[in-house]
Amino acid sequence: MPKGQGNVLCPLLFVATDEKTVLAVVVQICPTGAFTGTCEDAAISLPPSWDRLLWNADLTMDAAMSNAFLRFARVPAAAMLLLALAGCTATPPEPAPKLLTAEEAAARTVVPLTRPIALDKAGKVVDIEFDLPPAGPGTVPDLMLGLRVWGMDAKAMLAQQSRIDVRPFATLVHLQRLDGDSTVETPLNYTSRDRRTELSVGPDGAVPFTTVSSVAQGVLRSAGLVDERRVYGVVRIAEASRVEPGRYRLLIELPSDRPDLQGLNVELLLGYGPRSK
Repeated sequence: MPKGQGNVLCPLLFVATDEKTVLAVVVQICPTGAFTGTCEDAAISLPPSWDRLLWNADLTMDAAMSNAFLRFARVPAAAMLLLALAGCTATPPEPAPKLLTAEEAAARTVVPLTRPIALDKAGKVVDIEFDLPPAGPGTVPDLMLGLRVWGMDAKAMLAQQSRIDVRPFATLVHLQRLDGDSTVETPLNYTSRDRRTELSVGPDGAVPFTTVSSVAQGVLRSAGLVDERRVYGVVRIAEASRVEPGRYRLLIELPSDRPDLQGLNVELLLGYGPRSK
């Protein structure tokens, strides 16, 4: 290679003489004549002896010109390349987003969001205003209005979740859009018990029960709303389908006491639904 020329990538193929081992690698030819291989995003440094073993002729972009000795060196060369590639590791994953404190999560006013909630006393349990951004990657524009329960393992989480609907958990729900000329009631729906039919919530906002549901977990995690030490479950109260971004107010009222739900590991959860893969 002429001196001063930049790094050049030449694909090399080493084929073992037993015709069973085929290894393709990309070798970067540096101006110094040293060789480095690449595996995904991680660099592999090859011993200087490889220069003498593999090549003693100039390399160009047109072809890799082997000499007579290279013909006998293909098997050990391929073996050494396999060992080098075996030590190659992929780029480490990005660090997890910072987990919000309880105070930070309670101050968040953009979906997705969570709020502390008590379910044991009748009356108004939710009255919040929030901003709804457009649905992002991995989500659909269906806003889930529900509850998130948690435990330190799946068994504990399911025990918490089963307490909610040990008998039908009824609510009165209203979602209002605030950023128009006047407050507008947003249509809501809920899922039938067999989860086969979407039913409209009436003008009174009555929803007779909850159903197991889900939200886009990646968005929750990016927002700092997922504690990796916990196992979460989601139950849906209602949903606003194909909802438009904007400013909203959510009101939820419990028509009766539920003393059996005192001390439940639960919080209000608003989030977009996950996109089907």
